[in-house]
Amino acid sequence: MPVKVHIYVATTHGLVAVQNMTLLEEQGTRSIVTIDGSAKLAGISDAYDFFVKSPTGLIHNHFGGSAYRINVDNAIDQGESWQLGFYLAHLLYANNQLAQSEITQGDIALCVTGAVSTFDMSVKKIEGLEKKIVSAKGQIMHWMSNGIMVQWIMPNANDVGQTLTLPCSGFGASSLFDCASKLLSRGVLRSIPECLSIQLEEDSPQLEMLLPLKNTPSISDYEEPEFEKNETKITNQNQKQIYIVSGALSLLVVSVLTIFLSHHYFLNSPSPSILKSTLSDSGICDHTSFQQSNTLDDLPIVTLPKLSLSTLCELKLGLDNKIKSVWLVSDSGALVRLAKLENSWQIPLPDNRRITRNFTLVLSERYLDEADHQSLNTYLRTTAKGFQQVGFVDTSERFDLATISPWFSQQSYSVNFIVGKLSL
Repeated sequence: MPVKVHIYVATTHGLVAVQNMTLLEEQGTRSIVTIDGSAKLAGISDAYDFFVKSPTGLIHNHFGGSAYRINVDNAIDQGESWQLGFYLAHLLYANNQLAQSEITQGDIALCVTGAVSTFDMSVKKIEGLEKKIVSAKGQIMHWMSNGIMVQWIMPNANDVGQTLTLPCSGFGASSLFDCASKLLSRGVLRSIPECLSIQLEEDSPQLEMLLPLKNTPSISDYEEPEFEKNETKITNQNQKQIYIVSGALSLLVVSVLTIFLSHHYFLNSPSPSILKSTLSDSGICDHTSFQQSNTLDDLPIVTLPKLSLSTLCELKLGLDNKIKSVWLVSDSGALVRLAKLENSWQIPLPDNRRITRNFTLVLSERYLDEADHQSLNTYLRTTAKGFQQVGFVDTSERFDLATISPWFSQQSYSVNFIVGKLSL
């Protein structure tokens, strides 16, 4: 049974649930927003109608249908910050993924705030973010304690540092394409609408080399540990102390890894893996791109061959069918659940291709559930704060195998690792 995804619009008065959605097929009907299934219209109902219909809106052009009815459980009377949440509700509805019943254990809750430009599909800055976070925090904590995965989604244009008080993970989005790509990389979305990637390529052809292929997930720079937003300059007087601490940390990491490897149970008889790369000599991912395959060693810890971001269009991993879960941890601490498409696991590529990136893949024969995801995310965030306290600022060495592996040892999980580096 597919996981149900719920949409909650973050308001200053709390989270407002999108209860259900209906396509209205009668000609000439206006789109409406009703409250709790009643005949009472929400204050944004007229604005939603303009958000749906062409040429003022996006919904009709992206998903079809001339009019819709959305039921919400509480009033939303003004503003535009409901737009991103409603757009995602339509996207999930089109993919047959929108939950239209009560939230239960194992479901996913997307708490969303953001205004959308119907001209260029960018996600615009919103007001009242701090109040929205405070109003939502209690409900989010309740959900997470009951086994519900929660993601907070907001505009990149706002101060993402304000989300540090939230117990859940999340991300900022600069555009609809950016938002959909990140949800795809987390396994929440099944696909990205063709209209998003096509429109972006038409408007910004010079960025084509920096974009993943259609329906290819990516790792956003936002997913780096939040303390980067508040980094302070390090004085020369403190640098020596930092170098000493960093050196001590390196020795400790080596010791921890040695102990871990001596006590860790790897998967039994791992089968050889196939790395499938789609490359382009010109750096433009189009019909001239070509594929390349590499057979990896059948070892519990494998290092991938050299990969260049300047020519890489797509990266997939062919694994034994016994593998049920594959997670990626980037060097910045981003945790991504990989999606399996056509017998291959899609490896997301970074948005920023101007710096070298490292990552670790974790392979498991058991299904790693939402509780595991939340627990490892908490571990990574705690580790990031530890790095901050000692002034450890080298991005390329923050999160590697030695940093990640102790969590799996603590859980007594048998896993294998694949280590990769994406060079310039």
